Amino acid sequence: MRTRNPRSDYRPQARDRLTGLSNSRPPHTPSMERHLSIQNKLARPSSLLALLMLIAYGLRLLLIINGGQLFHPDELRYYRSIETTKHIFNADFKNAVKTLLKYEFHQGIALAKLLPALFHRLIHSFNHDDNLLWKDLWHTPPQNFRLPALIFALPSVLCIGMIYLIQQQAGANEGEALLSAYLLATSHSFFFFAKHLLPYDIAILIGLVAIYFALRLRAWRIMNALFVGWLAFLVFWIYNGYVTLTITIGILYCGLLAADPRDAFRRAIGMAGGALLFFLPIVLFNMIFLDENVFLQMMTFSETVDHGSFSEGLIFPFLYFRDVEGIMSILWIFGLVLAAWALRSRCHSNDRRRAWMWFACLFSLYLMLSLLSAGLQLFVVYGRVVRSLVPFIAMACAYGFSARLLRYGRGALASLVVGLGALSIANFVPAIAQQYPLEIAWEVYQTYDDVSFETTVETGENPVFSWWHLRPEVPDARYRLFNAANYYPIANIRDDLPEGEILLQISHPFNYKPWQYEGMSPEMREIVNRSDFEIWLIDTEPSSD
Repeated sequence: MRTRNPRSDYRPQARDRLTGLSNSRPPHTPSMERHLSIQNKLARPSSLLALLMLIAYGLRLLLIINGGQLFHPDELRYYRSIETTKHIFNADFKNAVKTLLKYEFHQGIALAKLLPALFHRLIHSFNHDDNLLWKDLWHTPPQNFRLPALIFALPSVLCIGMIYLIQQQAGANEGEALLSAYLLATSHSFFFFAKHLLPYDIAILIGLVAIYFALRLRAWRIMNALFVGWLAFLVFWIYNGYVTLTITIGILYCGLLAADPRDAFRRAIGMAGGALLFFLPIVLFNMIFLDENVFLQMMTFSETVDHGSFSEGLIFPFLYFRDVEGIMSILWIFGLVLAAWALRSRCHSNDRRRAWMWFACLFSLYLMLSLLSAGLQLFVVYGRVVRSLVPFIAMACAYGFSARLLRYGRGALASLVVGLGALSIANFVPAIAQQYPLEIAWEVYQTYDDVSFETTVETGENPVFSWWHLRPEVPDARYRLFNAANYYPIANIRDDLPEGEILLQISHPFNYKPWQYEGMSPEMREIVNRSDFEIWLIDTEPSSD
C-alpha cells in the first residue's frame, strides 16, 4: 500500500491561508490570460525577427521615397527585363525566351529582375492617364522607377530572415540566431543598395538559401548535392562578380560538412552536376538558336572588371568597411576577437564547429578576393563584392557576443543592441538624405526652358559610363546645370564655374563614401574628396531686383 506525503494533502486554498498569500496573488481572469498570452507571443524570437524585418523594410521604403533609381550603370540592365515583359504581355513568348536567355555578362540579372519588371508593367497597365507606351518608359518621370524598387528592396530584408534560419540550422540557440539577424539588419552595406534596381541582394539571398540547404541537407544524397550545386551556380549566374561566394558555398558543402575525402569528392561531383543541369541548356540554346558561343564570351569577362586598382585587393575590404560602416566596423572587430577568444574556452563541440565554419568561410572569401585581384590581377575588388563578407561577419560576431557578453548579464547585451541601433541610424540617415542627379535634372528641366547641361568633370579619353539621360550643352543658355550625371573615369574636377546667381547647390552622390568603392581607383577617390564636387544650377543673367 502506497503511503502519501502529508504535505501533499494540502489544498491550494489551505496552503495559501497558511502562507498568507491568498490575498496577494488573485486568480487570473480570462482577460489577463489573453494579455499574458499576447505578451509571451510577442517575446518569442520569431516575433522579434518579424518585427526586425518589418522595421528594416520600412527604413528601405524611406530610401525609395526619396528617389535615386537609375544612378548606377548596372541598373540599366533592367531594360532587358522590361523588354521581356513587353513580349510576355503581347503573348510573344518566343521572343520573351530569346530576350531572357540570350547570353551576355551577368545574364541571370535579366531573370532576377523579371519579377520586379512584371510588377512594374502590371501597375503601368492600370495607369490610363499615361499614354506613353511601355517601350518609352525610360523617358517618363523618374518617380515611375520607385515601383520596381519596392520589390528590389525585399531581398536584403529576406537576407535578415535567412541568416536567422541558417544559424538555427547550424545549431545556434535562438538568441544567437536573432543577434546575427540584428547585426545584418544594422549593416550599412546591406542597406543603401536597396534604393536601386540592382541584383546584388538577390544573388546574396540565393547564396544564403544555398548555405541553409547545405546545412539542412548535409547527409549525402545525390539529389541534395545537385540542388545545392544548382543554387550555388545561380548565385554566379545572376551576378558573375559573386564567383567567390559560389566557391565558398562549395567549400562549405564539400569540405566543411563532408565526413571524409571520399564524401567530399562525391559532393563536389554532385554540385558540378547541379550546375551543369542549369548551365548546359542555356549554352545549347545560345549555340543552336542564337549562334552565340557562351564559353568564348565568358573567357573575356575578367577583362571587363578592371575599373579601380588591382593592387588594393589585400587592403580593400578594410578600407571599404572603415569608410562605409564607420564605428560599426570597430564593433565587428571586437565581436570577431571575442569569437576567437571564445573558441579557446567554450567546451561545446557543436558551438566550436559552427564558429570555425563561419571563420573558414570568412577567410576563404577574403583569400579569394585578394588572390584574384592583387595576386592574379584578374578582377578588381568592388564594394558590392566585399559586402558578401558581411553575413559571415555577423554570424561569427553573434557567436562571440553571445558567448562572452552574457557573462556580464543581460544589461551588457542590451547595451550592445542599443549601441548597434544608434550606429546604424547614424549610417542610414545620410543614405536616406542622398539626392541623385536624375531627379534633380528632371525638376530643373521642368522648371526652366533655357538650360544647358554641363560638367566640371574631366573624364579623359574613352569614358566608360555615359548616361542615357544626358542632355545637350547649349552655349548661349541662360541657366547652366553642372554635374547632374554619373561620370567615370574621373581625371579631374575643375572649379571654373561661370559668374551668376547660384540657384541650386547639392552635394554630388560621389561624395557619399559607398559610391567611392564602386570602381574608383585611389587616385579618383582622392580627386573627389579634395574637390568641391557639387551639382550646381547657375543663372548667368540674374535680374537686377
